[in-house]
Amino acid sequence: MSGTYTAAADAWGWDQARELADCSSYEYMIALCCQALRVNRAVELLEELRESSVYEASSVAGAGVNIARAAVLLHDPDLAARGVKFAQQALSTETWQTTVPYGKRGRDGVSESREQSNAMYSELRRTTLLGAADRIEAYFKDTPGRTVVHDKLLVFAEWDPVLPAATTLKQEWGITKLPAPSPRVVRQRVQASTAGSRIRWGALFDDAREVKVEICSGSGDWVVRQAEADAGRAAWAAMEIRRDRVFHGVCSAAMAGVGN
Repeated sequence: MSGTYTAAADAWGWDQARELADCSSYEYMIALCCQALRVNRAVELLEELRESSVYEASSVAGAGVNIARAAVLLHDPDLAARGVKFAQQALSTETWQTTVPYGKRGRDGVSESREQSNAMYSELRRTTLLGAADRIEAYFKDTPGRTVVHDKLLVFAEWDPVLPAATTLKQEWGITKLPAPSPRVVRQRVQASTAGSRIRWGALFDDAREVKVEICSGSGDWVVRQAEADAGRAAWAAMEIRRDRVFHGVCSAAMAGVGN
């Protein structure tokens, strides 16, 4: 999940890749579509997975939740409801029990220990996905407006920290689909915010608040809670290398309404 939408979309177009695709392949491709806010393509792929021979409830549920997360960033209640419905249908007890007892790739067959470990993992994943779907459903019932968080999202490539930023934000994060600065303004902001190996926090945060940083932020749950607690006193920056975790963190920040 550290790959890019562009590279994955190119690979997905190969006939051989499509023939070898399993439920996880679909889930990962849909997740990358959602990160890039290519939601129409994500829905198409999910519908295809639901009708395919590689259908697996866990992957369908995960894909539905990711579509709902993208809907949070786009503030699209109808799309969110659709993603949540996909997830909830797959997460129903009857459907969930049809999953393979030895895991998606447990081709060596069933053993008692494998059954026990996969049963524990399956229930944890089901509980986690149900919670995520319920939170997104509640968010749209309670929130009339949206919080834009992509305006402070920076992308750095080790070979060039400035030049690819606007293109990456457009292609891989769908920034042009949001009420955010244009690619030209994004490029200027990145240039103003970086100087060699340093980040100029004042160019990202308008006031002179204290800036706190969490490195390796994971899915962002902790840093979002800290930003909520420090609202008006300090700004928080989250640094993470995995794109799927950044996507979750940005969604969590938007749902929490934190602008710092």
